Amino acid sequence: MVDTERIRVRAAVDGGPAGNAGTVGGGEGVPRGGSDPRWGKGPAPSGSKSTRAGGKGVAPARSGRPSMPLDRFARGRGRRRGRGGPAGLDPASAGMWLGLGVLLLVLVVVAVSAKSPRSQPPATGSLASLTRPIDGIACSSVKTAAYRAYVHLDLYLRGRHVGVPADIGVFPARGSQPACQYALRTRDTSGVVHVAAPRRSAYTLGQFFDIWGMPLAPGVLMGFQATPGAHGQSVRAYVNGKAFGGNPRQIPLAPNAAITLEYGPPWVAPVASYHFPHGE
Repeated sequence: MVDTERIRVRAAVDGGPAGNAGTVGGGEGVPRGGSDPRWGKGPAPSGSKSTRAGGKGVAPARSGRPSMPLDRFARGRGRRRGRGGPAGLDPASAGMWLGLGVLLLVLVVVAVSAKSPRSQPPATGSLASLTRPIDGIACSSVKTAAYRAYVHLDLYLRGRHVGVPADIGVFPARGSQPACQYALRTRDTSGVVHVAAPRRSAYTLGQFFDIWGMPLAPGVLMGFQATPGAHGQSVRAYVNGKAFGGNPRQIPLAPNAAITLEYGPPWVAPVASYHFPHGE
């Protein structure tokens, strides 16, 4: 009986035949025992008294729920199918909100780009202001150097290794300003500091950090400051695996030196040497 009622509901919702005792609703239907192409070669579903007055069928009743007239059942299905998304918006409203969201995103991108220095053409003299002499070291456009040395720098913050960025101390040409480089610079993220100067000089780690624009002082490393107490944080420096007890800014950039700076604890064992690539 339950299967017969489900077949009748489907026939009514899909606009199926109606009329006699073997159909749902009024009109011409398929006689009992006859064939109907919708049901294959077998006989059409037999009828039962499942219609109300006026030819309106009743939706199949689920356990614990009252039956619903078929016309209301069909209209409810149509409304659910026509919803415009999970929020129940119609397609027009959903399109409007989507358009407003895209417009807001475009406005935010434009505002951020307008404030970004990269979106503005460099002003005259801007490179000169960025490449002013630092700690007595000038930014030179001369590529040849009479003195060269290489130093490796490892940085650890609370036990985590921090890479040294590439192109520290290197400035490309801008407008009428030619490209220039400081005597202390990096080429990649390996941590190798290149010392290339017109003459030999006693360069220090503090000068390199000043060119980089990062703070370095006793008890200060890249913005992290030592805290007092038995369980506080501190800054440690090592040169070729040995502790350096003085001001870390005064560490000399000696050829092939392996320098380690740490802010901790926890601590990482420093390296005693570094294998420089061929030609360095």
